[in-house]
Amino acid sequence: MIFLSLNFQKKIEILNKFFSETTASSINLNLKNYINPSQNFFLMLGITFALLSTIGYSINQIFNKKLTYHVDTWNVMVLTGAIITLTLGIGTYFFGDFSHDISLGVILFTLIAGFAGFIALYALLKSFSKLNIGEALAIGNAYPFLILIMAWLTMGETLNFLELMGMLSIFLGILLVIKEKGKFEWTKYIYLPFITLLGWAVYNFAIGYLVNQGISMFNVAFYLEFLVFFFSLLYLIIKSDLSISPKIFKPNLFSLGLLSGISTSAGTLFFAFATSYIETAIVGSIVSSQVIFAGLLGYLFLNEKLTKAQIIGVGIVFIGLALIELF
Repeated sequence: MIFLSLNFQKKIEILNKFFSETTASSINLNLKNYINPSQNFFLMLGITFALLSTIGYSINQIFNKKLTYHVDTWNVMVLTGAIITLTLGIGTYFFGDFSHDISLGVILFTLIAGFAGFIALYALLKSFSKLNIGEALAIGNAYPFLILIMAWLTMGETLNFLELMGMLSIFLGILLVIKEKGKFEWTKYIYLPFITLLGWAVYNFAIGYLVNQGISMFNVAFYLEFLVFFFSLLYLIIKSDLSISPKIFKPNLFSLGLLSGISTSAGTLFFAFATSYIETAIVGSIVSSQVIFAGLLGYLFLNEKLTKAQIIGVGIVFIGLALIELF
């Protein structure tokens, strides 16, 4: 667990030291001579965890969509949020690490990141009622590029040309897919998806930042998801026109909420694992393609249609993933 939370260069140093101390001096074994981690071992682990995160979030969208046929969005948020908090809380109790010291600054940043996650979700839901869904998702899904700037300023993360091209390809593929959901127009409510963009950037950057501070991935996922749930529940309590519907406790709807919560928990946890191997901006770029995977799942299980443009967009996304893998 501690090894996974170390940054990339530290992992190399530890493994090289291990091999150098356990191998005859005449061999002069150096890990970088046999494994190029940036192209193989650590990269593949990071991408694998990022893709698992993407799948988890995509499955979550399918279950949430089914739930919204019966109850309003806020009830879905509270139900799934409670399950996510419980799931990650149990996981953190058994597999987390509470021995680490957390500074006041890190605590305050975690609180800000949790609130940012809530605000991003609120702005996204609000934008759905004011803008077409394509416009809202297109702007919001640009958050990996903001993470790139934040990670460069605070953690010294940099990307090479092919990584950047991979990120751009993924974003363009997403644009091509969601453009089919509505044309882009500049309206007075255009600020809403930009709030989502900023909120998602801060929230997802915080995952990578906290993991790189040596905090357990289970703890990071639990802290942030709990805060999003807490602020959502607080908002629901404050708003007099919002209430918890008894429908969500029906067995069929509650089971959907349970599956949605578990899949979201997996998505956030795998995101945290991925950031311990590859740059946070790349993880965010891969995970932002969840709209693609959700579309494929909708096609397979909800009988939703995919246009030719959307199929091309899916292909461009996978090209972007290949560019990142081969850099």
